[in-house]
Amino acid sequence: MRKILKYVACTVAAVLALALVGQAAAQEPLARPDWAAVFGPDGKVVNLQGGIDAFFMEDKISDGIGLDMSVLAAGDMQTVDNGIVAGANDLGNGYVWARTDAGGNLQIFAGVERLDSPADTYVEFEFNQDVVKVHSGTPWPIQGGRTPGDVLVHVNFVAGALSSAVFMRWDGASYQPVAGAGPEGYNGPDYLVCAGGTPLPPIAQETWDAAGFPVQVIQPNSFVEVGLNVGPMEFTSVQVRTPGDVILDSFRNIGFWARWAQKGGQR
Repeated sequence: MRKILKYVACTVAAVLALALVGQAAAQEPLARPDWAAVFGPDGKVVNLQGGIDAFFMEDKISDGIGLDMSVLAAGDMQTVDNGIVAGANDLGNGYVWARTDAGGNLQIFAGVERLDSPADTYVEFEFNQDVVKVHSGTPWPIQGGRTPGDVLVHVNFVAGALSSAVFMRWDGASYQPVAGAGPEGYNGPDYLVCAGGTPLPPIAQETWDAAGFPVQVIQPNSFVEVGLNVGPMEFTSVQVRTPGDVILDSFRNIGFWARWAQKGGQR
């Protein structure tokens, strides 16, 4: 039986100057968002709490029996399909919030629900400056490219517990490590990573199996959260993925879609 976790704060390790911003960093750790104050029980944004943007990313729990409509196609990390996801790799709903600090630096926070599992896995958070989205079709190809300065956070879980995290920047050819964290998590001036229980009550969703029959699946009972101080940059898209599941969406008030709306375009 999976244990139910209570939401726990990040463990603060020694402060490091990691220069994700590219300049001398302040020594204050990143102040994490109060997710339950930003989002309502239905996932809608109720109060930006001083931020500049926030959005909810919906994803059904599969737990190895329910049909998930945003799985990664077998052997293809660039294609989304319908399918079943094993509990260890299953993602629930995701939450994203952004603000700027007094120096005009963009700070992005993202968290995603999971199922507590004793298996080894990983969760990746990728933040892209350009548009990354799925196009029509079944399966749906993920389209959009990377830009120098994009950020990838790779969080490892071993035997169900947070084991390590690596923060990386895209240099034009590949992701290069910038900083890392151990199993205690980290909360410093430039980045944050922690894992615990869900900060909001999970949103109950109807789930069906591949034959179309309703099934009962466990509700998310774990949460992994990251934060970044990315400097005076704009980001557009967020991808969250495991070896078998993916969710992706975009900012509304910053990045490409905000500029598009200012010109009269519709998303």
